Amino acid sequence: MLNELNRPEVLAFIKANADSDIHQLLFKKDKHPNIPMQLAVDQIRSRKKARTKLPEWYATEGVIFPPPLSMEQCSSEATARFKAGLVSGEQGLDLTGGAGVDSYYLAQAFQSFVYVEQQPELCALARHNFDKLASKKPTVIEDSAEHFLATTKTTFDLIFIDPARRKADKKVFQWTDATPNLLELQDTLLSRSKKVLIKGSPILDIKLSTAQLRNVRQVIVLAVEGEVKELLILQEKDFTGHIKLRACNIVDNTINEFKYDLEEENQEGIEYGPAMDLLFEPNAAIMKSGGFGQVAKQFNLTKLHKHTHLYTGNHLIDNFPGRVFRVKDRLALDKKLLKIACPDGKANISVRNFPLSVAEVRNKTGLKPGGDVYLFACTNHLGKKEVMVCDQLFHLPGQ
Repeated sequence: MLNELNRPEVLAFIKANADSDIHQLLFKKDKHPNIPMQLAVDQIRSRKKARTKLPEWYATEGVIFPPPLSMEQCSSEATARFKAGLVSGEQGLDLTGGAGVDSYYLAQAFQSFVYVEQQPELCALARHNFDKLASKKPTVIEDSAEHFLATTKTTFDLIFIDPARRKADKKVFQWTDATPNLLELQDTLLSRSKKVLIKGSPILDIKLSTAQLRNVRQVIVLAVEGEVKELLILQEKDFTGHIKLRACNIVDNTINEFKYDLEEENQEGIEYGPAMDLLFEPNAAIMKSGGFGQVAKQFNLTKLHKHTHLYTGNHLIDNFPGRVFRVKDRLALDKKLLKIACPDGKANISVRNFPLSVAEVRNKTGLKPGGDVYLFACTNHLGKKEVMVCDQLFHLPGQ
């Protein structure tokens, strides 16, 4: 793949057709017999994705991107830079190198860094791109994670590992279903490194995942622009204290963070009540973290219901980690009433602890997507179903 894509005429074709219709290119491939059209089209697709996902790589002449599926699964520049900001030291190791994005940015935080990957084509691609990109580039080693760990004599300051999270085209939910198997390797990992940073799927259960691992110091739910991208678990040799949970949302290159001790999360002693002037919706990272009691306690807010993860109060909160709305009305799920509340026939609809889906609410009310009205269909503090009619307060810090 690399040799074919690195030919001058192929690079020129990819650059010239950066914004072309890829279906038309494939249809007319016979007009370009010297171009490996499928490879070229895949590269065009990956480059389009890289414009926003990997802007530094996209702007660097000569970088060749992995196939579209690998581009979809690899870390973004924003999340890779975040991980690099967590750690530093003399020697670092990435045991599951893949496309090399995490390795490249982690390497900038270490004096020396090793990228390990068992697929030769990915190793070749990583070497090529590291040569184009890095002033401080990782050393590329073609090997399996298990064999490398069993044979290396080096002790590292950090080992990074991103176990494969798909098995027979199905998403996996436990470490035992991933490759390599973390539960079998964790003793070896902690014997070879001061710290171990694990990248997990956002679908992993945090309590189950951490219960299966030892010496966990931090769990980080990492979101970008309100979408959860990664679950990071930081192990530290001999650490036995409380696990710190950090819900981090990267917005416009700024990190908005909400943190608490995982052991302290509960909903005891918080107040439940009806919606007041303002409605507070935590961001996706907090929702994934499960810190529902901590939101109420840290911001002194009233929660609508134990299982309705929305909060209310009468005063604005600086840097609230989520969206804030002004409550205009509280209504039953009644088509006529909601049509009056949404005169243009449009609404942005969310459901929280409610028996109907968004699609079912739309079908029942006839409301189309869009507009300036926000509807929250939920269960209130009395256990009754209601719809809150809201306006969003824009440009607040922390959103």
